[in-house]
Amino acid sequence: MSDIKHVKLGDYSEKSEGLSVYSLTAKPSFSPIDINMEFLTKDGWSASGDRIRFHIPRDTDTPPDHPLAVLLGSVQPHLLIRRYDREEDCLAAIRVQLDGTIRILSNDSAFAHRYLRGLFLEMPPSFHGQDSMTTTEE
Repeated sequence: MSDIKHVKLGDYSEKSEGLSVYSLTAKPSFSPIDINMEFLTKDGWSASGDRIRFHIPRDTDTPPDHPLAVLLGSVQPHLLIRRYDREEDCLAAIRVQLDGTIRILSNDSAFAHRYLRGLFLEMPPSFHGQDSMTTTEE
């Protein structure tokens, strides 16, 4: 694991240049991928700010020359779990692709690793460990 890094969420709106986002990408060597919903509940899930969404490709009436047309047309099906913890000043956007690739974007490296372990590893029935995944950090 890399050195623990945290960027204050307010800095992204106040200091728009030179700030980075922590990216953790994991590719499991196992299937199926279980999601530990109990972890979300115990960690303080809030219906007002947190989300679980499944994005699907969609046809759009957006003209092909519109700037959003490329973005909307390139969205691949994926599960998105967004977790915001106000007290810890942490946000994680967790995206699970159909090929099993998990990508976590966060303002805090420790928060990203906690969510990788808590949501996808070390739970029944399989108790997979992090050694069951290939991970890269940026």
